[in-house]
Parts: sequence; C-alpha cells; structure tokens
Amino acid sequence: MGSSQTKTNPYRSWQIKIFSATWLAYVGYYFCRKAFYVVKSPLSDSLGLTAIDLAHLGTAYLVFYMIGQYSSAYFGKRMGPKLMLLTGMGISIVCNFAFGISNGFWTIMLFLAINGLAQGTGWPGCIGSLAYWFKRKQRGSILGVWSTCYQLGSVLATSFAAYMLGVMGWRWSFFGASLVLLVIWIAVALLHPNRPEDVGLEPLTDDLDEPVGVDEKQGLGWTREVYVTIITMGFIYFGIKFLRYALWSWAPFFLSKNFDMAGDNAGYLSTVFDLSGFAGVIFAGFVSDKIFKGRRSFLTF
Repeated sequence: MGSSQTKTNPYRSWQIKIFSATWLAYVGYYFCRKAFYVVKSPLSDSLGLTAIDLAHLGTAYLVFYMIGQYSSAYFGKRMGPKLMLLTGMGISIVCNFAFGISNGFWTIMLFLAINGLAQGTGWPGCIGSLAYWFKRKQRGSILGVWSTCYQLGSVLATSFAAYMLGVMGWRWSFFGASLVLLVIWIAVALLHPNRPEDVGLEPLTDDLDEPVGVDEKQGLGWTREVYVTIITMGFIYFGIKFLRYALWSWAPFFLSKNFDMAGDNAGYLSTVFDLSGFAGVIFAGFVSDKIFKGRRSFLTF
C-alpha cells in the first residue's frame, strides 16, 4: 500500500493542474464563442443586418465548427493536445479581435468561419488531455465535475459579453473576450504538459485486476454494432444540440427584439438556461460511475 501511495502522489498534483488548465481552457473558448450571439441585436442595428443575415453568419460558424471538431482527431494525434489547444485558442483570440473592428457582412462571415475551425479544437483537445491523466474508472466522476466548464463557461461568457455591451458597446464584447482568453492561454501554456511521460512519470494504465473482456482488450473495430451505436448516439446528440444551440444562439436577440429589452439585460436573462443545467452534468457523471458502473449509455436514454 505504501508503494501505491507513493506512486499516486506525483500524479495527483499534476492531475489537479491538468484538470484546472483544461477546465479554464474550455471556459475561455466560450468567451470567444458566445459574444457574437449576445450582440446580435445591436450588431444588426449598427451594421444594418437582417435576421436572415445573422442566421447565415451563425450557420457559417457552425459548419466550420463541425469541420474543426472532425479534423481535430487527425491533428490532435500529430500535434498533441496542448499544442492543439494553444493553436485553437490563439486563432480564436485573433478572430474575436477582428470581429471588434469589422464593419461588413463578409468580413464577419470569414472570421466566424475561421473561428469555428479554431473552436472545434476545444473539446477534443481537452478530453484528449484528460484521457492521458485519468484512469478509465475515474473518468465518469471526473468528467461530471469537469463538464461544468461548458455550463458555467456559457454563463460567465454570456454575462461578461452582456456587461461589456452595456458599459462599452458591442465591439468591446469581442475585445474583452479576446483579453480573457489571452490570460487563459498563458495559464494553459504554463500548467499543461501533454502526458505523464513529459514530466518524468510513467503512463497511467487501468488496474490489471479490473475485469476486461476479450473484445475490449483487442478493440471493437468497425463492426455493425459499433456503427449502429455511433449513429444512434449521433441522432440523440443532434436533438440535444439542436435545442441547446437554438436557445443560446437566439435567446438574447429574441428577448431584445420581441420584449423591448436592452441588449445587456437580454444577455443576462438568457443565462437561466445554462444555470439550470449546472447541477445536471455533475449528477450525470457520478451516477454513471456509481450506479451504472461506467455504462453511460443507460443514463443517456
């Protein structure tokens, strides 16, 4: 037991650093993601954009966000999660600064597309980092707590953009977001090694006495069951994302235009949706480990 405790301690301190760095990183991504949606109403008034124009801009972002997430699997293996995160955050910082000085539809669309690619590195990069530093049996509980970053990150980013909008105008919602993410970029650069091996530790592996089936040892491969599972989960996630993106993409604009609310107040009120989900992600992570013993699909349904 003494040997095991000795082996655990150096990992624990680095696990805390990795958890903190990746949690902050994904919160920071939200600062450079949510500003556009908060300032839609004043942006449309200032630049003469219609709701259809705004929808086209948002679609450009989402299409390239999808491409960014898909391609991150390729680049992540070659760059490592740390470099991928720093690259993605750096590009997103530049794009949000560009939004703040833009005056035309096509300029904003161009940088929204680039920002979508950059934002697509966030989730794969953070999850890839955590996978190197936490064993499989820990990941449900760890991810349950860690996933508060996208709930709290959305609330903080929306509130910050709304505050900057009310105090300094819509352009500073973008400038401020870039400054926040820049600070987080520095923190990630200082705190985040890629793997345990990078700091002189052995790779973390699952305990040898854990029951592992033959298929799990050898890998499932692309069997019919895998295809069916992935497609099914994809449809489920599409439904969840459709509702989530519809609400936080348009809620501030809808509240501002239909209820004659000031842009900053509309932004503040729109955070209620994300605040409501804060406890849910923690609960889901612990239940998936403690009750469903890692069989997380049961909880999804």
